[in-house]
Amino acid sequence: KGRMAGYRMETAAATVPGGGQAVGGDSLRFQASAGADARVRFARSLGTLKHSFEPYAALRYSSMTGDDDLPLYDHLDRNDGGTVLGYGVSSRLLSSPRNGQRVELARASLSQSYDFDDRILSDHFSDIDLGLQVAPLPQLSLRALASYNVGSDLLTGAIASLGLRDIDLPGLSGGGASAALAYRYVRGGALESAEGRLDLPLMARLGFAVSGRYDLIGGDFVERAAGVKLGSDCGCWTLDIGFVERVNPDE
Repeated sequence: KGRMAGYRMETAAATVPGGGQAVGGDSLRFQASAGADARVRFARSLGTLKHSFEPYAALRYSSMTGDDDLPLYDHLDRNDGGTVLGYGVSSRLLSSPRNGQRVELARASLSQSYDFDDRILSDHFSDIDLGLQVAPLPQLSLRALASYNVGSDLLTGAIASLGLRDIDLPGLSGGGASAALAYRYVRGGALESAEGRLDLPLMARLGFAVSGRYDLIGGDFVERAAGVKLGSDCGCWTLDIGFVERVNPDE
């Protein structure tokens, strides 16, 4: 499959800093893209459960574009061209059929890509992304994602999260409380944080939520928030009122 698209860029008249020369005008450029995908699915039964294994590969090509005729158009805004091969494998475990349907209990994935034109850190390979998601109960979900660069022998990022929903707490309306916790890590310890959120349905149409994000490196909260949500009888509108205190660590 493929496509070709044309982009018409308009640059307003302006003065180049230091040069005093007015620039502006129109520019027209085209970009073509094409790709091919291949995927194979293997499945087997484990008693009443069902397990699948799916390797895949995808090749994508985009023609190169330039911005020489766009003096006010930053090069970061353009569409980079090139050829990228993505490949990986995913595996899923499905529950026993209930009312003719199966629910996903667990999913694991492993993926990577190869850029034929540009280098990523030390080579043309991207990070290896490993993902895992487990839902042993309808109310409980666990997720983890890690990115590892083989060429640099470096863990570039990781996320782990836990989610609870439809919690039945005493004194709350409808048993629809939910909670979420997450841990985030970015390459070299540039970012390491923990965050959480709690949603409580106080009444049929009134709810309360509180959340926070804690910087594990700086040892302080960088974001705290609380708010209420009011809904209508018809379900056609909601009103959210909240307070957010956010700290920029660079300031």
